Amino acid sequence: LVTKRPHKKRALELNAEAGNRGRLGFSADYNGIANSDGTVYYRLVGQVRGEDGMQRGTDMKSYYFAPSVTMEFSKQTSLTLLASVQREDGTPTNGFLPAYGTIINTPYGRINPRMNAGEPDFDRLKRTQASLGWLLSHEISKDWKFTQNYKFSRLDINQRNVFAYGSDNNRTLNRGYTFTDGDTKTHYIDNRVQGDLRLADGVRLKPVFGFDYLKTDTRGQNNGFGMAPGLDMFAPVYGAPFSVSATPYGLHSKQLGVYGSAELQLGSSWLVNAGLRHDRAKNNGSINGADSSYKVNHNSVNVGAMYLTSFGLAPYASYSESFKPVAGVDGYGTAYRPYEGRQAEVGIKLEPTWLNGTVTLAYFDVKEK
Repeated sequence: LVTKRPHKKRALELNAEAGNRGRLGFSADYNGIANSDGTVYYRLVGQVRGEDGMQRGTDMKSYYFAPSVTMEFSKQTSLTLLASVQREDGTPTNGFLPAYGTIINTPYGRINPRMNAGEPDFDRLKRTQASLGWLLSHEISKDWKFTQNYKFSRLDINQRNVFAYGSDNNRTLNRGYTFTDGDTKTHYIDNRVQGDLRLADGVRLKPVFGFDYLKTDTRGQNNGFGMAPGLDMFAPVYGAPFSVSATPYGLHSKQLGVYGSAELQLGSSWLVNAGLRHDRAKNNGSINGADSSYKVNHNSVNVGAMYLTSFGLAPYASYSESFKPVAGVDGYGTAYRPYEGRQAEVGIKLEPTWLNGTVTLAYFDVKEK
């Protein structure tokens, strides 16, 4: 996700779009300065869009608004506030069709590409995403800087879809449905101190120390597959009744990470970096009645080195580890274990003076479980 942030200038961009199948859209991006000395500046980004889907009886409308403001309290301290909200509402398109009637001929011809295999009066997507946060930056001294980034986000989703998963090899589509109604709330904060130290002539050290915290709560009800009435694929008639059921779920996870890293520059030729991170993560909750709890500690390291030549050639080598807890259970009700990854890489980067670009040759080996 890339967010648009305020700049110290006044600017306005307007866009309008129109197309077939009812496509209409408009967006605006305005950047302004709030005070005379230019220390408070803001940005307003908005978009509305609507269009019909590729299948009959489908459509989608979306709305987006993202305000932001930056306040410079001094040359050393600034704060940016960011917010956004996005709303989608409509009848979604689903493109599942069987081979019989599409790539396989039938006595009745081919399925119309715009035929809706779902239920236009049943299918629905309502999704709202909202976020709020800040970016705080403070120069402690000419060599040290403190930053704090915080973000709260919420996702609300209510989605139900009827789809085709096969046919009777005659006229009838076999159909099922999916249903999800739930929300996710996430808090994330990262605090770090970073330095830029000249230890001696040609020796430069850039250390970074920090910790971050992530808290996520997800709850709702879900049915990944339920049975729906069949549909004549050549003369569809919609509206046959069927019942919908769902199973409640709830997941609550926390993760605390402490990290440190450093980049060392030796003369004009060597760059060396190394980092260490420790994570504590735990989750409690259930999906489909199965316990998805875990509690884990994990250490991750990364090291690398690069040699810079005077003619633009830079060989390098690196090793890094990753760790990512995953909430949920598999189809057998077994809780997922966290992802753990390891990557080793060697390569050569070339940035010649006669070429406006770079050439890279790399070999890497990634293992993940």
